[in-house]
Amino acid sequence: MTFHRLYLGIVAGAAVLSLSLAACSGQSANSTYVPTTSTNSAVALSGDQIKSTCGKRIHIVVAGIVDCKFSEQNYGGNFKVYNKTKGIILITPNHGTKDTVFTVVGLAIGRGSFLVKDHKGNELIIKVRVTL
Repeated sequence: MTFHRLYLGIVAGAAVLSLSLAACSGQSANSTYVPTTSTNSAVALSGDQIKSTCGKRIHIVVAGIVDCKFSEQNYGGNFKVYNKTKGIILITPNHGTKDTVFTVVGLAIGRGSFLVKDHKGNELIIKVRVTL
């Protein structure tokens, strides 16, 4: 009898986890997670540095989505994104202008960072933490 109760508990736990992941992945692109350490306005580092609408730190859940835009005063060129998270997130696209929406998707639990660069040599490091 104890074995059946344990087995039922494991199956129920797996079902709850599966449903919670499915609920997260079913969100529309408009219901994004906004980090508590930032506001909807761009976050400036200093001077003519790259600014990010998602701040310098992102906390995201597995299968969660965060949309970011990057800008820089007096800059109309492209930004390139270098994903250094070893597979914990997916960022698309990997380059674009200040009008491009960069989508960050949590893939696996962990920590890392990604780098945003412009052609003038300026760069911004954004730290990422993915949890359940």
